[in-house]
Amino acid sequence: MTDGYINNITLNWTWGSCKFTILGKMSVKYTNGTGALAVNSLPGELSVAASPAPVNCGAPITTATKPTFKATYLTKVIGTTTIPKIVGS
Repeated sequence: MTDGYINNITLNWTWGSCKFTILGKMSVKYTNGTGALAVNSLPGELSVAASPAPVNCGAPITTATKPTFKATYLTKVIGTTTIPKIVGS
């Protein structure tokens, strides 16, 4: 298992008339044997952007909001069934 992060995240989120942008980085773990990329951002790694400011989101989404993101993605080399391997030096 390899620990790391994905940096320079920009997520543009739209939910009904609510629109906002999330910026930052997300902590990840990658497992060579399965190709699983587990994203589990820690509190404070992501923030809601001030520019552009959230629109039509009300009190739940402000620039003080510190969102987190959690998901697991199974990866393959494009066009194959090959699981990518991370190899250190």
